[in-house]
Amino acid sequence: MTSELGVKLGYILRREIGDMGHFILKKQCRSMELEMDDISLKDLPTLSEGIGRVLQSFGPETTKRVQEDISKLEQRPAAAA
Repeated sequence: MTSELGVKLGYILRREIGDMGHFILKKQCRSMELEMDDISLKDLPTLSEGIGRVLQSFGPETTKRVQEDISKLEQRPAAAA
């Protein structure tokens, strides 16, 4: 089962780049040796950085929107995430 943060990240990515978003998130988690059901607030900065590098090929606007949305998740209190 994917964590609530993992679900939210997946939604952000799928909204911007379609089904490939899930693959990118899964690959970034794997590169961090992180299971999608274990994503926590402390993982978001590293995930955002890695996702941002991958998304550069989709254009700067897409990259910026995704990273801004991830940043909003980072700013949420732990109980709400």
